[in-house]
Amino acid sequence: MYKQAKPLFLIVETPLHAGSGSDLGIVDLPIQRERHTDFPKIEASGLKGGLREIYESLKENIPPAITTKFPNLNKTNFIDEGIWPTFGPEDGDKFAGSLGFTDARLLLFPVKSMKSVFAWITCPTILERFRNDLSLTQKTIPAELNNFEEFVAKI
Repeated sequence: MYKQAKPLFLIVETPLHAGSGSDLGIVDLPIQRERHTDFPKIEASGLKGGLREIYESLKENIPPAITTKFPNLNKTNFIDEGIWPTFGPEDGDKFAGSLGFTDARLLLFPVKSMKSVFAWITCPTILERFRNDLSLTQKTIPAELNNFEEFVAKI
């Protein structure tokens, strides 16, 4: 179906709440979580919808980088020739868009630090999954990821 897979990295610089509806428990606005790990995530549909909304906001002022690559694109045909082929039509019945996403998953998490304002942390489980994901998208994996078990064992 899809011919290429490329990683997409997001850095969240302000608080983010990817909600999963409401609940009657202690936390009334729970966040989206993976079932098997309980790690926070952003579902693929929310990620794709957010990127589509940003892309649609460019209609009035299409950046030169886009018009250079797609010279026939203008305000009139931006939706039909720019957004629909990329993300698919609004109703989704005619055809699927050319972009597909997986859930956005956690790689690094900020925590308070005594040396600085915050520090980034992760764990071997997340690094292993990240390494596996990269192997699907790239031919070579950075050496640091291939030997992270040895690095962690030395700490």
